[in-house]
Amino acid sequence: MHIEAEHIEIAGDLGSSTTIKAKQLIINGSTHKSSKILAQHAKILTHKGLLIAQDCTIKNLDSGTIYANTAKIQETIASTIYASSISIDRLRNANTCYFSALLEAKEIHKIAAMTMP
Repeated sequence: MHIEAEHIEIAGDLGSSTTIKAKQLIINGSTHKSSKILAQHAKILTHKGLLIAQDCTIKNLDSGTIYANTAKIQETIASTIYASSISIDRLRNANTCYFSALLEAKEIHKIAAMTMP
């Protein structure tokens, strides 16, 4: 599915292979890991796919990839972020952050490795 509009607001989840292009984007649900999103301003509840945005606000980033000027993320795990400025409330395991101006991580959590008996 391909959606393109100036302002898009979605109440629910994106299915696989969805492409979205918008100036203003709000997703009150989750994106699929195969989704591709291009937006100037994006606000997403749970992101798992690819996002290219001028600025974005993500509640849960789970195995997703972000390219942005400014990225504000509440919680992230196993994700990759490329941005000039990155602000993360809770940084969990297996993330990679590339930044040129600012990286702010308020809490850093590490999940203990499991040991085999």
